[in-house]
Amino acid sequence: MPFERALKSILRQDPDIIMIGEMRDNETAEIAVKASMTGHLVISTLHTNDAISSVNRLIKMGISPLMVADSLNVVVNQRLVRRLCENCKVEDKASLKILKKDYPEYFKNTDKIFTSKGCEKCNFAGYFGRIPIQEILCFDDNLRRVILSGDEKELDKYKGDKKILKDSFYKIKQGLTDYKEVREVLNGIL
Repeated sequence: MPFERALKSILRQDPDIIMIGEMRDNETAEIAVKASMTGHLVISTLHTNDAISSVNRLIKMGISPLMVADSLNVVVNQRLVRRLCENCKVEDKASLKILKKDYPEYFKNTDKIFTSKGCEKCNFAGYFGRIPIQEILCFDDNLRRVILSGDEKELDKYKGDKKILKDSFYKIKQGLTDYKEVREVLNGIL
């Protein structure tokens, strides 16, 4: 049974919440958007570089700007970074110096950040597990008007590079991850 037929069959059961693994094609996206407009909570993934790019991606998949504006409520852009091993993390003065110089608005009052050296507990990797760094884009009436206008320059103002940077810097300051890991994951933004 094709995925689209299965999704249509699921909708006939009238579920409150529908989770779609990933929207890759027009038919899946169209069914998901229509379901969300008829009162279903639809949760799905869509591969883009940032949250606002999901708008253009859906439009390029053939979904009308009106349907995109009406159906989206929240988009979360997420990247996973490795979590520092609590057993072997050590102070990272060199990276703090770089961050204070390059991003003083975020690190001027920061006294310590950490990196890891590796130990038996983390199998000498220095990291144990992963945590997300996120950008959350909530759709309001202004953003919906921009989507309907089709103004690309206005839509670009919603790019969330600063938001995901802010979250990653917060997690560095909390000692959850290190500068090296964030720099690697956010290559091109940082």
